[in-house]
Amino acid sequence: MKSNLYKSILFYMIAMTLHAEPLTFSKAYNLALEKSHTLKSSDYMYQSETQKTEEEESALYPHLNLSGSYKKARYYSSGVSKQTVANYTLSFKQSIYNAGTYARINVQKQHSKYANLDVKQKKIALTQDIMKAYLDAMRSDAKIKLLESDITYTRSMQTKIQKQFVMRLSDKVDLLSMQVEYNSAKIELDKEKKTYNTYIQTLEEYTEETNIEMPQINLRDNVQPLLDSMKKAASGQIKSIDLAQSHTVLKMKEYELKQAKAGYYPKIDLDVVYSKSDMNSRTVQDPFTKSEYAVISLSMPLYDGGYNSAAVEVAKLTKQAANEDLQDTKQKIDVKYKNALSLFQSSMDSVNLYKEALESAHLYVNAVKTKYDKGQDSVIEYNKAKQKLYNIRYKYINNIYDMLQSYLQILTYTNNLEHIVLLDKLLEDGK
Repeated sequence: MKSNLYKSILFYMIAMTLHAEPLTFSKAYNLALEKSHTLKSSDYMYQSETQKTEEEESALYPHLNLSGSYKKARYYSSGVSKQTVANYTLSFKQSIYNAGTYARINVQKQHSKYANLDVKQKKIALTQDIMKAYLDAMRSDAKIKLLESDITYTRSMQTKIQKQFVMRLSDKVDLLSMQVEYNSAKIELDKEKKTYNTYIQTLEEYTEETNIEMPQINLRDNVQPLLDSMKKAASGQIKSIDLAQSHTVLKMKEYELKQAKAGYYPKIDLDVVYSKSDMNSRTVQDPFTKSEYAVISLSMPLYDGGYNSAAVEVAKLTKQAANEDLQDTKQKIDVKYKNALSLFQSSMDSVNLYKEALESAHLYVNAVKTKYDKGQDSVIEYNKAKQKLYNIRYKYINNIYDMLQSYLQILTYTNNLEHIVLLDKLLEDGK
């Protein structure tokens, strides 16, 4: 009974593995964002900064306090008198004008905005990491197929030379040379398979998926409609998060300068207090049972030893530094964007050329196979034709790799990462 249960479980696990849904570009992207603890931490920090903004804004609203006290005392003069006093006080305080408060609120708003941008920045960084692992796995898979074809070809050549060596039609140097090529190809294949597994493990860590099935790139169908869609998606204006962060930092420094200058401005506050006392007897110390007063206070700074002037100079310098950082970020992003756009266009222009070369290679392989099946050509020629096919295929996928890498960079600079979904159409299972 237990044996049948174990067999059923094993069969179910194998079936689930065989019918695993391929890991598409968009699925890898969405899973990585969903599972990332770094993104969740950044989002909590953003929420924290938002609460800090509300904390600073609370200074603009009335502060109402209720307090109470109970006092029991003895007073000595010609005799002894006892007194008990229960005091209740209700106070109201409202800031009427405080330039420093407004500046602090605006500074904190920029902190909150920067924290929100930081969430988006970490999302972009995570996207770049997960997509790089995905593209590296894609290219590594193509290289494995190329190396396998190399091994097949060198093995057939090795067999041929071995027969020639027995018949004394070739020498030992030729045999050893082919043996070296064969062993080198096997070593390269083993290394590449380990590299491929490393990329898959990276994808598994980011997505928290197991038994990842990588789909194949569709290299035969017409990809021009997809290229047109990608080109359109990549034509947006630069809306870099790095640039937005630099703008936010500059704005923050502007408000910090206003905050420093606020030290020269007056502060105006309104205080209203109502107090009532219940006592068993009156004394000189507590002659009243009720008091009310309202005070408007004005505080005007005159001299603080040069603190405010130094703070203003510091704020001016940090603002100038932030402006220089902004200009530097603009230049760097502009250069990177142009480079990515140039690589994207050149790679895209080469797609059709590689596609034609791959189709010619397929026709060549089919022609050689036909002759081989009829006994008109050797297995060596057939394996050599397949080797050429996989060599062109590898170069084609390398070109696609460069195109997609530059496309993803452009999407980050234009803040259009939602267009990653277009890449699914490049896969054999894509719709």
